[in-house]
Amino acid sequence: MAPSEKKPIQCPNCNSSEYKVILSGCDWEFGNPGAFFILRCRACSWRWTWPAASASSLAALYPEDSYYAYRRPARPPAGIREAVIRAARGYPPKTKAPAALRPAVAALAPWLRRRYHDVPEYRAGGRLLDVGSGAGDYLSLVRALGGAAVGVEANEAAAARAREAGLDVVTGDAAEVLSSGAVAGPFDVIRFHHTLEHLVEPRRALLAAAALGCHGARMCVAVPSADGAAARLFGRYWYHWALPFHRTHFTVKTLRELLRAAGWRPTRVYFVSAPAGFIRTVLCWLLYERGINIKPGNRVERLAGKLLRPLVFSLDFMRFGDNLIVEAVKP
Repeated sequence: MAPSEKKPIQCPNCNSSEYKVILSGCDWEFGNPGAFFILRCRACSWRWTWPAASASSLAALYPEDSYYAYRRPARPPAGIREAVIRAARGYPPKTKAPAALRPAVAALAPWLRRRYHDVPEYRAGGRLLDVGSGAGDYLSLVRALGGAAVGVEANEAAAARAREAGLDVVTGDAAEVLSSGAVAGPFDVIRFHHTLEHLVEPRRALLAAAALGCHGARMCVAVPSADGAAARLFGRYWYHWALPFHRTHFTVKTLRELLRAAGWRPTRVYFVSAPAGFIRTVLCWLLYERGINIKPGNRVERLAGKLLRPLVFSLDFMRFGDNLIVEAVKP
């Protein structure tokens, strides 16, 4: 059922009833039933999914056996890759790095900082909070580097997998957990990696995170960019609309304004996208617009990913990529 003017819909951000229907779509990936619409507020440009599923009903839609963030934690990097990550982000070397590696890391430092943007820079005695930690891949990486990290995860099965691996994870809705005192601060780094777009109350979660951050705490938020080239070109078939799982659809403008309203000062905006989202967008468009069914596979995606990497990098450079990242600090 489409939005009706007879039953006014209020913007979740500013409560305005003036909105525009941008597009309609459905769950292309997992086949959950229902039609959904993306609305844009005429007052504040906020974009959101309507009708919005409740937190409990939405949680039941995530397939625990195949949703990428719920799989068992992968093994942390080792060997040369671990040495490169440590050098790029300032961690003490685990072993003495080969002499040939040091100049190479120094020369590639800008690219490496971008490549490993979500690995926090080293701070002696620092603590990290990962909101939306899934089965604990990122927590496992931070622990392997010698850091201390705590996770918050809404899905009990994923959190249980993380705890089985010896990781510290609290289960529950992000805004509720962070506001309740279930997680003890302060934290030096707080991470919302493709989490904010899923939350019922993103502003409340960011406000609570600010209260848990130490003076000068750093925030890293990654979300799909609704202003990206693929979203504009392919419309309703863009993979990262992810209806109905993504409740909010961010642009640079709306994400920066939200962070400021929640007590954070944005310091850096950039894009780091992967070819996989572009590939699956094209496959979805081919299937539903041209009737051409090409099932994605590891070999197909790897080959297409290599061919598309220069294009994806160029779009990121021009700020039209799929994956928007905003870093901020707590004043």
